[in-house]
Amino acid sequence: MDGLMPCVLNAANEVAVEAFLGGGYRFEVIPRLVERVMDQAVNWQMQPQTIADCLEIDQKARIYASEILQGEASIWAQ
Repeated sequence: MDGLMPCVLNAANEVAVEAFLGGGYRFEVIPRLVERVMDQAVNWQMQPQTIADCLEIDQKARIYASEILQGEASIWAQ
C-alpha cells in the first residue's frame, strides 16, 4: 500500500470505529466503510509529498466517510 492509501485507510477507519463505539452502528460498518472510502480514493488525483498533503487527504477521506454514514445510516444502524 503506497501513495495516498495509508492516509485514506487511517482516516476512514477512525471515522468507522468512532461510529461503532458511539453505539449507533454495528461492528460490520468498520470494514465496509473503510472499503468504500478506499475504493473511491483510487480515483483521487492526489499523491502526498508533504505532511500538509497527508492532512488534506485525511480530511477528504473523513468527509467522504461521514457522508456515506449519513446517507446509509438506516442500513448500518443498530
